[in-house]
Amino acid sequence: FDIRDRLLAKDVPAGSNHLVFRVVHFEQQLLCQETRGFLLYQNDRKDLTRLYGNSTRGAYEYTAELPTSCEPYAFEFHCFIGDEIVKSVRLPQEDRFFFGTRWHNAPRDDRPACNE
Repeated sequence: FDIRDRLLAKDVPAGSNHLVFRVVHFEQQLLCQETRGFLLYQNDRKDLTRLYGNSTRGAYEYTAELPTSCEPYAFEFHCFIGDEIVKSVRLPQEDRFFFGTRWHNAPRDDRPACNE
């Protein structure tokens, strides 16, 4: 399990100007028929793509343009029965907290300015 508080050079594909967000989610509620994942980023809710897993658990990702400044983000998962949301999970769990795209080991000239 990879717990970090900053982006690393390996998060950016070589020769690319894109950032890949990845997360693993396991829904433990047995009644859940389908889980959908979202990235809350740049004032929008973006659909995550499930790379591995099944309808209730798996590894998800979203590829975005490399930000020019630090950006807050969070993950959200909704458990559905039919069209009804029966459970929601947010990471980080507190609504007032977000992760941030702060750079750690990028060359000094390539680091976005952070105002967080």
